[in-house]
Amino acid sequence: MLHKLAGKGSSHEEGWDLLADELAKKGFAVLSFDFRGHGDSNTIGAEFWKYRYNQQLLKTFKRTLGAKQPDQLNLGDFLPGYGPYLVNDITAARAYLERRNDAGDCNISNLILVGAEDGATLGALWMASESRRYRLLTGGGVAVPRLNAKPESKDVIACVWLSMSNSIGPEKVRTNVAAVLPIWLQDGGKALKVPMAFFYGKEDTASAAFAQRSVAALKTDGKPKETVARPIDGAGTVRGSPLLKVKEDDGTIARLLADNYLGSKILELYGDHEWEKRESEKYLYVWAFGRQRIQAKNFEEKFFLPIPLYQFGLR
Repeated sequence: MLHKLAGKGSSHEEGWDLLADELAKKGFAVLSFDFRGHGDSNTIGAEFWKYRYNQQLLKTFKRTLGAKQPDQLNLGDFLPGYGPYLVNDITAARAYLERRNDAGDCNISNLILVGAEDGATLGALWMASESRRYRLLTGGGVAVPRLNAKPESKDVIACVWLSMSNSIGPEKVRTNVAAVLPIWLQDGGKALKVPMAFFYGKEDTASAAFAQRSVAALKTDGKPKETVARPIDGAGTVRGSPLLKVKEDDGTIARLLADNYLGSKILELYGDHEWEKRESEKYLYVWAFGRQRIQAKNFEEKFFLPIPLYQFGLR
């Protein structure tokens, strides 16, 4: 679950706990986390400061040689343009789920994303990056490692976007998120035919127009039919996670989402991927862009490397 950024955005924002509870009742394993600088996610280690974008786009970085760097991070420390880098927190969340998968606590082969506002936008960017990330395979008499047959996005069986935004974070400088967001959705949704549901308040005209355009672009011959633009009656212009509290028919949107769309449709039609052990720490990974390969993880790194945002149209 990917909450919105800035303001009161956190893993306990309005409607979020309600959806988590409804999903848990249906037997889903749910991970709701705070993006860095939000909620309770504000402690950082020394390794955090080795990345150039953390040095350049955070107010608190100390440029004096030998200075002790802060061990806390807050939303107010962000400079304009930092928001898209929070996509790497989704990669960290996935790595955590892979460890829980290997412990037998869940099945990451049937992964669903739920994102609100610009948290949904980060989810689309992450999906695009996962559609380019491959495990490298060795053996079989092949001297040069080869790409796995499918990208790592193969595990995602559906996405739910609540009032998806065309920007990321409280940007005050010009970015091109709005221009490249449709491409991210195409990479993650159309190429692999991942069902995507766009929810929005019925009177939220901007979200309605965006959702309808996106669904039209993502479908081929009407498929996947579970890719839908879903207006919510009675929600007015409400945006994001508060939509989950709106009541329709016999329950809240959160309940209908857990029972009907994800429970009765997505799991039955797409949730048949068998559990498999991942042991991702034992493998190399790359992002593939045509013939170009960019390292996503090497043996020396405990964690995955930051996503190369320039490859996804961000500057």
